[in-house]
Amino acid sequence: MLARLEVRLRDGTILEEAVEHARGSAARPLTDDELLTKVQLLVEPVLLGSGASTSLADAVFSLDGAAGCDALLGAAVPRVGTRA
Repeated sequence: MLARLEVRLRDGTILEEAVEHARGSAARPLTDDELLTKVQLLVEPVLLGSGASTSLADAVFSLDGAAGCDALLGAAVPRVGTRA
């Protein structure tokens, strides 16, 4: 899958960059650390709390041994009254 970006500057100059496989695609997957960082940046502002992404990641990583999805669903609930 081709990822392409084109930018037109004020002077009319067009800058363009294209890559065959973008980072995070199936052909160029993120490392575990990169994926956890991405989860942190996306989750914590939404779930309103520092550490919310760690709780969510821990719940995901323990799904294999879990009796159900309760921990995962609980970790995905916004924390009311806290701020990141």
